[in-house]
This record gives sequence, C-alpha cells and structure tokens, in this order.
Amino acid sequence: MNEKILEILQKIEKGNLTAEEGEKLLLELRKNEQEKKIKSSLLPDHDLDINIDYIRELQKRGYSNIKKTHLIKMRNHRVDPVFIDELAKIGFTGLSPNQLVKLRIHNIDVDFIQEIKDLLNQDLTLNQLVKIKNFNITPGFIKKFADIGYSNLSLKILFNLSIHHVTPNYVSKMNEIFDAKIPLNQIIKMKIHGVSEEYIESLESLGYGNLTPNRFVEFRIFGVTDDFVSSIKKIGYKKLSANTLVKLQKFGVTAEFIEEMIKQFSNDNLQDIINMKIHGVSKEFIEEMLSVGYENLSISQITQFKIHDITIDFIIKLKEKGIKDLSPEQLIKAKIHKFLD
Repeated sequence: MNEKILEILQKIEKGNLTAEEGEKLLLELRKNEQEKKIKSSLLPDHDLDINIDYIRELQKRGYSNIKKTHLIKMRNHRVDPVFIDELAKIGFTGLSPNQLVKLRIHNIDVDFIQEIKDLLNQDLTLNQLVKIKNFNITPGFIKKFADIGYSNLSLKILFNLSIHHVTPNYVSKMNEIFDAKIPLNQIIKMKIHGVSEEYIESLESLGYGNLTPNRFVEFRIFGVTDDFVSSIKKIGYKKLSANTLVKLQKFGVTAEFIEEMIKQFSNDNLQDIINMKIHGVSKEFIEEMLSVGYENLSISQITQFKIHDITIDFIIKLKEKGIKDLSPEQLIKAKIHKFLD
C-alpha cells in the first residue's frame, strides 16, 4: 500500500482526521497519482512540468497519442488549445503536431490566414501559407498592387514579384513611361533583365524612345547599351533599326570590326559584315588569305571561303600538288569536289 495512503488511514484511526477530511485527502492523492502516470507515459522526467490540463485539452481535440517529442515541441512553440480552436473555425482541422508547430515557427496566425485568403479569394494549403510567409508576401504587399489596378493575382505571380523584387513603384513607373497597363508577366521579365527607368532614358537620348517593353527586354538580353549604340553612331551609322542593333550584338559585331572590314573591303553593307561574323571571318583569317596570294577578295568571296572551310593549309597542299593560281571560284570548287582526296 502507498505510504501516503497508509498515513492518512492511520490519522483517521487515531482521530486526527475526520472520515470526511480523510476521504478528500485520499481523492486528491489518487488524482495526483493519476496525473503523474499520464505525464510519465508522455514525457521524459525533465519535462514533467507540462500542465496536465494542457495535455487533457489536447486529448479532447484529438491529440491523444502524441509522441513525447511532439508534445514538447507543441508546448515550446505555444501550440495551445485556443490556437487549435481558432484554426478549426476557419477550416484548418486535423492538422498534425508538426503542421501546428510549423505555423507557429513561421508566425502564421489566424488573422494572417484569413486576410490572405480574403485578398486572394481562394483557399490555401498549409504549405502555400508557409511559402507566402517565407517570400514576405504580406496583406499590405497584395493591397498595394490592387491599388494600382492589379487584383486577384495568382500565387505564381505573387511569388515571382517577390523573388525578383518587383515593387508597386516599379510597376507604376513602367506603366507611366509606356502609357499603358503592362501585364505583370511582362513587367517581371523587364525587371529580371534590368530594364530600368535610367536604361530607357539612356536609349531615348540616342533616338530609341519609341520601343515596346518586349524590345527593351530584347535589347537587355543581347547587351544593346547606350555605349554600344554610341560607338556605332560614331562610325557613321546614325539611325539603325532596333532589329539591326540586336543582330550586331547577337553575333558580336563591334564598331571596331565594322571599321576594319570596311577598310579591307570598301563595303559598308552591314548585312554583309554581319554574315562575315556569323561564319567566323576574322582579321587573322583575312591575313592568312593575303599571305597565300588572295588579296582582292570581296566580302562575299571571303565569306564563301569560310563556309566551305578553305584554309591556308588546303591552299598550300594544292600548290604542292602543282595546282596553283586558282580563282576564288575555282578554289571553292576544288574544295567541294575534294581535289586532295
């Protein structure tokens, strides 16, 4: 028999306690022993300070078989019955201990959930809520976009806005510059590629102010900058089309390369010069052809040499076989018909 129970019974027998007083003490003792058993079954010894009422309230809400580690985490992260009840009222029922703890860790309360749901006009999963919180998407963030005409945004759009640091101020400025309401997907692309107010103004000052948002993105992708445009203008090409500027940068045609080709071939046709660059005609290749006697080639001929892989070694080997003084056209035919095979 428990020593404390025996002690109470002896006091009753000696008249130190009335039967009624003894019964109350025995009931209290049994209650304490029962609570101790519940705690010891759930918790390691060093966490026996968790209130038994807390455990019972969790059990009432369906959390009767909680692992010790989960119970400790719930207590430590302030997952209390009130929090569980509030979540249930807005449709979040049957959450696991880990899910409840995750909400607390990310500081997601019922007010935040309800406001986000109302603003987005959709139901949200726990994982979506955590992601929203992690990307710092607040009700205020969503409201500011609604204020400038962008409401009912999808989560994908919101995440991209946050990831790429697209602010309502940036959107408003772009809309003002282009005098239009630009779709957010387009705005995000502009931000990703660094289309800023300063960048637009720098190109406007050089005569490229009436471009579309897509064109400015393309300019950024291919590196069409105010410095590049200025360098092309300096060598005489004052008003090239946006397409031509993109082509020049796309294939690495610099002002210096253009000047060298014009000097060498007396041809200022940019498409011909671009074709040379596309097929790999370089200053070094031209010098190699000069060294083996091909001094007056046209841009078209030197480009055809590259297309057909006519090299200095090929020409030298032909000469060693006694095949000399071929015209550019004959040299190309010799390559096509494999004279050296």
